[in-house]
Amino acid sequence: MFSGQETESTRRSSANREVVQPISRQVSKNSTLGSHVANVDDRLHEERLAALDAELNLLNDPLCSHPEFLAQRQCIDTRRDERIQLEQVTARLKQECLERKVVAIRAQIHCQYFQEARQIREDCVTQLNEMYCKIQAERPQTKSKEPHFIYSLPAKRSQRIAFQTAYNKEVSVLSGIARHIGFPAAPEIVGARPSEMEEDLRAMGVS
Repeated sequence: MFSGQETESTRRSSANREVVQPISRQVSKNSTLGSHVANVDDRLHEERLAALDAELNLLNDPLCSHPEFLAQRQCIDTRRDERIQLEQVTARLKQECLERKVVAIRAQIHCQYFQEARQIREDCVTQLNEMYCKIQAERPQTKSKEPHFIYSLPAKRSQRIAFQTAYNKEVSVLSGIARHIGFPAAPEIVGARPSEMEEDLRAMGVS
């Protein structure tokens, strides 16, 4: 009875070993494959880190030669140049607009000044014409009977020369008298009294 049990247990142990051994081999293979994968991952990370370090070194270099950095920098420089050109054109146009505005304002001020000056001149001329017409209308009322003395020059040249010679002689005589003899003092002239002024105004027909 015991020998039969031992045989059965031996058979089961053999079967278990047959089942366990492939599994152990598979587990061993899997662990080996996992270690290889881990090694590959580590190597990939190291290569990636090395590539990043190389890129950082290129970026830190004063004379950077990183292709992506150069491409981005070219785009930025192009955009900057476009913005600078746009601002320069905008500033030039603004300056031209301001200059034209100043010229227009100055022309408007000049036109307004000349218009006001012309209006003032016309008003003055109108007032003077009105005053002249009024004086001309009032002149017959104040016309006196005293003769009018007119100082006229002779038409002939010989007469003008004789006239000028007589005039110069008269002036020299008067200047000699004033220098060597002297003229008497003029009498004191007193202004007209109010009654005399009223009488004169009544005589002229001015109320």
